Amino acid sequence: MDLIFYVVLLLLIEMNYLFDASLGIFIIRLLMGINMIGHSLPKLKDLKGVAKFMKGAGVPEGLTYATALLELVGGIALIFGFLTRIAAILFLLQFLSIVLYVKGIKMKSPYLMINNPAASEIDVIYLIISLVLIITGPGIYSIDYILKIPFYL
Repeated sequence: MDLIFYVVLLLLIEMNYLFDASLGIFIIRLLMGINMIGHSLPKLKDLKGVAKFMKGAGVPEGLTYATALLELVGGIALIFGFLTRIAAILFLLQFLSIVLYVKGIKMKSPYLMINNPAASEIDVIYLIISLVLIITGPGIYSIDYILKIPFYL
């Protein structure tokens, strides 16, 4: 009977290590990375057309190219947890500029998406996820952790 107790106890301890905060951080990184790659692909397919559309919203053409590149490379970085904080800082800056400048000042978009697909609601969510990743770091399920990349990166 004691043997069963110790086996169950060891399994519970192991489960605790498997289901710690790093698993939640990994899931957040994975979903944000996939979404960012998903946002980059249409931009990369028609970069000139997207740049022209974004110019109408007050975004310089070069910034559209940089955004498409950030969403692709940064999305891949988040999925693998490589230079996570740097990617998250760049995403934070991107979504701050989208929320405050593009959608706030230029487009005067509402916050909620009830009747307006150009609302800033999802952008604020991405901004908060970026902030969380800057604070928490990549977690143990990441290349950063395996390579022991310093905390400040």
